[in-house]
Amino acid sequence: MSTPSVVLITGITARGLGASLAIQLAKTPTQYKVYGTLRSLAKAEEFYKEAREKGVEGTSVGILELDVTDAGSCKKAVQELVDKEGRIDVLVNNAGAGFVQTIESASEEQIQNCFDVNFFSAYRMCRLTIPHMRAQNSGRIINISSIGGLVGQPFNETYCAAKCALDSLAESFNGTLWKWNIHVSSFCPGAITSAFAGTAMKTLAGQDVGDAYKPVLDEYVKNLTARYSLPEAANSRQTPEECAADVVAIIEAERPKVRYATHTVKELVDKKFVEDGGDKIVGFLRNRYFPADFPSA
Repeated sequence: MSTPSVVLITGITARGLGASLAIQLAKTPTQYKVYGTLRSLAKAEEFYKEAREKGVEGTSVGILELDVTDAGSCKKAVQELVDKEGRIDVLVNNAGAGFVQTIESASEEQIQNCFDVNFFSAYRMCRLTIPHMRAQNSGRIINISSIGGLVGQPFNETYCAAKCALDSLAESFNGTLWKWNIHVSSFCPGAITSAFAGTAMKTLAGQDVGDAYKPVLDEYVKNLTARYSLPEAANSRQTPEECAADVVAIIEAERPKVRYATHTVKELVDKKFVEDGGDKIVGFLRNRYFPADFPSA
């Protein structure tokens, strides 16, 4: 009988992608031994409650306290897991946070914090886990990026830049880590029906972007809201459970790809990668969010 793969997932806040992934993997304990992280263990009961609702004994998922923005906390959590299990087979860098603000209105500290949560957190965890994977000559790392990491979104420039860096990290890693049978993939979902998306929209609408940007922001929010209120817009969003199933498929792929994007963003991805200059995707986005100004883009 084979030994279950040890999986570490950062950020398993209840009702989010990380929690759904941990619960789905925990349903097959002979295949996976799952550990998740939370910044505060006080939130563990919320996760356990969701797990029980979905037919999984919550305590079958080990929970480690981890602040991904703190190097010492990252080191402690990884060492705790290695001391307990002796290995890490799969790392899913899921922890992240939205940030909606223009470069002009955001402070340098806010921009640095966005990169710290969305890029450097994964960098720290990769740096700590890769030596263990090299020693065991196997491993899989999945960085949860975003469609924003592939296609820049209005008023999301800092967040998209951080996710783009995360996507490139996976691409670069694969140039060398295959030597030790370590595969690194970037997962780029579109909109997810979770608290993350709702919070981002509220934050977007309430931004103080200054007088110059205010009319542009109002138009963007109006068109974005109208687009998401259309019946067909339901097909452009996924539940956390659906996205988690996509990640499970990556974990179980015999030869995982460097980059995965969900089917909900296929149109954007196709337009992004069919030409080199970038004009086509920018024109497409302008027409989508500002149709009165760019009717023929």
